[in-house]
Amino acid sequence: MRILLELTVTDASGLAFRAADYSLSGLGARSAALWVDPAEQSGASVQATLVFEIPNQVIALVLDGPHGASLSLGTGHHTNS
Repeated sequence: MRILLELTVTDASGLAFRAADYSLSGLGARSAALWVDPAEQSGASVQATLVFEIPNQVIALVLDGPHGASLSLGTGHHTNS
């Protein structure tokens, strides 16, 4: 699964992105990204691609981020085979 992540900060302190702060959870397990571009970046806006290996079945996945942030990814990632 490829996740395109775009983060933008709204205050003057800036934004620090560390790929290691993000993981994918589902089926009672948590996995780190297999590949990330860029791995780290700082500034007002960050665009990153995170690639995860997941099973090809209907499961509810969550992208877990720093400070308890999370994003539900739903079950639309699977195929009908």
